[in-house]
Amino acid sequence: MLEPLGQHGSGDAALRRLERIGVLSRPPHTDRWRTTRRWQGAMARAALLLIHQHETTGDPRIPIAMALVHLAGPSASDAELTEMVDALLPIELGTWPMRQPPHDAAH
Repeated sequence: MLEPLGQHGSGDAALRRLERIGVLSRPPHTDRWRTTRRWQGAMARAALLLIHQHETTGDPRIPIAMALVHLAGPSASDAELTEMVDALLPIELGTWPMRQPPHDAAH
């Protein structure tokens, strides 16, 4: 999913770092960010680990943070990780399929 550049104000530094570590890219001739295959793989591994741990909160920040810790490594501070999670959250949420409300059989 694509996210407009600069929508996060102070998150611009986080977006640039995410680009440097191979999480985000900018296709030519666009002002939007796109997640990379590297990021998608890290998210898949984080989701699988959470499933095995029976994690049921449904909070999308958890797999995002897990994947970032894996990719950013120990050099990322807590503040940097938080900023990167905040920058990635709307991008990731935009990639999830929209859920249709349950159809009410009575109507």
